[in-house]
Amino acid sequence: MLACERMGVARFADGDPRRLQALAPAARFVARDRYAGLAGLDAAPGRAFTDKMPANLWHVPFIRELFPHARFVVTLRDPVETCLSCHVHNLDPSQAYATDLEDLARYAEWCARLADHWRGHAPERW
Repeated sequence: MLACERMGVARFADGDPRRLQALAPAARFVARDRYAGLAGLDAAPGRAFTDKMPANLWHVPFIRELFPHARFVVTLRDPVETCLSCHVHNLDPSQAYATDLEDLARYAEWCARLADHWRGHAPERW
């Protein structure tokens, strides 16, 4: 489940991550507090928390707004090994890309490109 789904806002605006920015400030605080509560996260600066879902790369600007002190770590495994692992495990139906090896390969490339993109925009946070 994506971090933004846990916050109850992932489906906002037809899934367009850019439109998550349209949330009113009060709704952003509610989303942050809800996510922190569900994750058992103490949102104080300096606390570490890991949410390993690669799809969160689509929501980096939103996550940065909610958690302004957040740093991002992207770990990489061999893409073939990762795709095969996803394919053989019975993942959540919302991750339909994992049912087709070609889709998995495209998804892995998108994630790598997104990580490079965000790293280039805020290198101090990566």
